[in-house]
Amino acid sequence: MPELSQTKIKHIQRLYVKQIPLTQIAERLYCSYSAVYNYTRLLERFKSLSDYKNYLAKKKGFESDYDYRKYRDRKKQKKRLYKRLSEMLRAEFEQREESYSWLAYRVGVSHTAVYLYVHGKSLPSQSVFRRMCSVLHWRYRTIDDLLAA
Repeated sequence: MPELSQTKIKHIQRLYVKQIPLTQIAERLYCSYSAVYNYTRLLERFKSLSDYKNYLAKKKGFESDYDYRKYRDRKKQKKRLYKRLSEMLRAEFEQREESYSWLAYRVGVSHTAVYLYVHGKSLPSQSVFRRMCSVLHWRYRTIDDLLAA
């Protein structure tokens, strides 16, 4: 649900009580129709916005909105890891002028696996990451150390 200021939400609800059509409310307040819908009709079905968010989280298979947000935050952090490793590997290949197969052979994985790491599609296991660090002379102990760097 789009995040709106409390002032705008109250304004939407005041106009809705006056039975102004949702499209007109959206136009007047310069926000999307879906935002107006979410803060009016949708909230008629739920006691509060948090009830609605919990409902959505349960539809996605989570116990609560809190659990869903924790999951989403972990996923974002993982994306940052993927991107960071990708950037570092690209720089290494550019500097060394070596192929994916070279690193794959030295680390003991397929060149497809290296391709996935370089393009931010996958992360290596801890053991593969340690071997990669050794081959590339990186000073990391774990994949999580990449974010701290």
